[in-house]
Amino acid sequence: MPASASSAVRRLQAAEALAREAWRLAEPVDVLGLQADCQLALGAVLRAAGRDAEAQAAFSLALDLLDRKGNLVLARRVRAELPVV
Repeated sequence: MPASASSAVRRLQAAEALAREAWRLAEPVDVLGLQADCQLALGAVLRAAGRDAEAQAAFSLALDLLDRKGNLVLARRVRAELPVV
């Protein structure tokens, strides 16, 4: 694997670890917007890594959280960017 590809993989792994840690910290807190942001970040990292099914699950959870919070504007924007959700 070329050095640049190896570096990109390491950056994605680090980003995923950070996004999962953010979710771990946000999940028990009753702040739906924060939880949705964590899932959107995780979904973006997973999508960048080519892990579409996992990204889809994160985006779906984020949308559920946004809907429950009543943040229809952001939910609509996310749906527009992710037509498969």
